[in-house]
Amino acid sequence: MFTSIFYNSKLITQNSKLERVPTRDHEGFTLLEILIAIVILSVVLTTIYASYTGTLRVIKDLEAGDRIYSMARSSFERMMTDLSCAGTYEGGSEFSTQADPSGKSTGGLTFLSTASTNFEGNVLMEGAVKITYYVEEDRENGGYNLMRKEEPVDSKTPAVGGSQAFILCRGLQSMAFKFYDASGKEYETWDSAPAGLPESKPLPQAVAIHLSFANPADPNLPYRFMTKIPLVAAYEGT
Repeated sequence: MFTSIFYNSKLITQNSKLERVPTRDHEGFTLLEILIAIVILSVVLTTIYASYTGTLRVIKDLEAGDRIYSMARSSFERMMTDLSCAGTYEGGSEFSTQADPSGKSTGGLTFLSTASTNFEGNVLMEGAVKITYYVEEDRENGGYNLMRKEEPVDSKTPAVGGSQAFILCRGLQSMAFKFYDASGKEYETWDSAPAGLPESKPLPQAVAIHLSFANPADPNLPYRFMTKIPLVAAYEGT
């Protein structure tokens, strides 16, 4: 019996010693483990940040592209309306290009049209107007603005405060026109002098407009747009 008690006491003592042995469950992280965890977390956060910024960049580029497409579409619609109504007025006509300061023939275009945007009250005034397209440097945002200037040529279209000019689009890099006669021949410039003069010639059969916009994502790949507009008055022989 004494032997049994001694054995049990010895067993209890050994169990007590075993319980006092420190285990890994009661220890903290080592410095190496902490460093490894920090490195893994840094890699994960860097990947997430790169994906997030990349997504934002793509969204920003898409928004810029949509804005440019919208400006080009609205500008072409306005110019199409103006040019489709171009013609002569009281036996005379004016349809000519103007050179920019560098001498290029892309500085602007002037013509007579019945597509007036002049309102008196809520009534759109009728009659012929002289419309001019030209580019103007945008000192605040960079690039150029495409301007539309309208001047009345008869009493039916009284201008409020004189001639009117407004911006058709912003962020333009360049504007160019191509003109086509009845045979389809292409011209860089066009000048329809008043009827009866030796140098006078009829209106072109069609006008092609080329617009180039700056690309914020890649300056070497600008957005380019082109449309070709037939002149109704030229086809009718006026």
